[in-house]
Amino acid sequence: MLKEIPTCRIFARIGKSQLHAKNFVFDGKVGIVGTYNMDYLSEEVNSEVMAVINSKPFSEELRETILSDVKESVEYRLGTAREPEFGPENIEAKNKWLIKICSKLGWLRPLF
Repeated sequence: MLKEIPTCRIFARIGKSQLHAKNFVFDGKVGIVGTYNMDYLSEEVNSEVMAVINSKPFSEELRETILSDVKESVEYRLGTAREPEFGPENIEAKNKWLIKICSKLGWLRPLF
């Protein structure tokens, strides 16, 4: 997916003050904030979400926050892997079973 977006840059903040969030600003008008990892586990087991805010003032403030955070972050650059990459086919059968069971127990989440 990122191969199709050549201007996309990925930064990770390193240090004591870390926040598990994914923040995006599109066209200076739409801000997106959340923890969703865009994977099965985030959607079905962890119940992670994203909020989409259609507001130019909010998006401008979010952009400034992102740029401030970037100053204290490490940039990751994409490349071609020489070794096979990890993916769903690499997960052991017992782990697949555990993920499947956990996804079925989502109704227990309000109890914790």
